[in-house]
Amino acid sequence: PVLTKCFIEKNNKLLGKHIQNISEDVHEVFNRYNWPGNVRELEHAIEHALNIAESSDITLGFQHLPPHLREKFSHKHHFYKDYKVESLQQTLFDIERDIITQELNNNNYNITKTAKSLGVSRQHLQYRLKRLNIDK
Repeated sequence: PVLTKCFIEKNNKLLGKHIQNISEDVHEVFNRYNWPGNVRELEHAIEHALNIAESSDITLGFQHLPPHLREKFSHKHHFYKDYKVESLQQTLFDIERDIITQELNNNNYNITKTAKSLGVSRQHLQYRLKRLNIDK
């Protein structure tokens, strides 16, 4: 956190930005990443993030991180680690159920919006809801 704050302050001055803190997601990435390039890599990641941030932003978010960090820590790539894999079929069922349930929550249980966010037709989502026993 001390180095992060130092690099943010340095780049705020250089780039004319007003970043005051980092989001929880960014904090988690910074703590979990191995940093093979050590301090220099951290500094470059923060510089990249500030370059992408809008001048009105005050918090660095996950979307500001360099692409290699976003991809490595994207929940889409690592969410499966939360599941105990006993059978592939059951695990896939559980993952699909959780994803659809989460998207329903994100879209206030609006089927049309949820289908669009998942990239499927409304009818296909209805079929999945029935197959996965998800009630509205």
